[in-house]
Amino acid sequence: MPDTVGLPPSLLTKQQYDKQQMAEKYSVEKDLGRDAFLKLFTTQLTNQNPLEPMDNEAFVAQLAQFSSLESMKAMQASIENMSSLLQAEKFVSGSNLLGRAVGNPQGLVLTGTGDPARASVTLENGAEEVMVRVFDGDGAQVYLRTFGAQSPGDMKLSWSGQDEDGNQLPPGIYQFVVAARVGGKLMPVPVTTMDRIRSVLWDSAAGDYKVETETGQLLNSKQITRVEL
Repeated sequence: MPDTVGLPPSLLTKQQYDKQQMAEKYSVEKDLGRDAFLKLFTTQLTNQNPLEPMDNEAFVAQLAQFSSLESMKAMQASIENMSSLLQAEKFVSGSNLLGRAVGNPQGLVLTGTGDPARASVTLENGAEEVMVRVFDGDGAQVYLRTFGAQSPGDMKLSWSGQDEDGNQLPPGIYQFVVAARVGGKLMPVPVTTMDRIRSVLWDSAAGDYKVETETGQLLNSKQITRVEL
């Protein structure tokens, strides 16, 4: 049985050639723009048979098609312009947050800035006791304070950056961890610290801005639920 002989890459079968021509024709038709459409339309009018002019319905249909194309082009340009304006407005709005303090759900704070670190917890049912601990970047506990009974609601916390003996700790990033005793059981409580914004970045994929805080956290606009001076 003879071996099968393949064609050189530069040669095409009739089926391959027809397929290639169809693809090129489709590409040209797909890329037909306003100018090309108008040129084709005027050429058609110029070369029509005076004794058999173009049918009125066909003429109106082509004009309507051209008008529709123009309207879509104008609408697309308007939408793109509006999108650019909205992006600029969002970014300017985010830039106004520079230097402001926002809530950090990770409980992180930066000390050594001259201001005490601030945090808050929400005690929906109050608490018989609240334990506040602070850890350094290595995970070592550097501060512990226990508060007595608390009423339901928000509890404000403040830390000067000192250990339990009153010694000033090195400037750096620390983390609050809070637990509340309710019904005799000690349970962890989510804590939010106030973290200042040091930069604003644009996220092109999300079409929105993000803020970077002093502790290195990246928050998108939806995560910013509280802003303070």
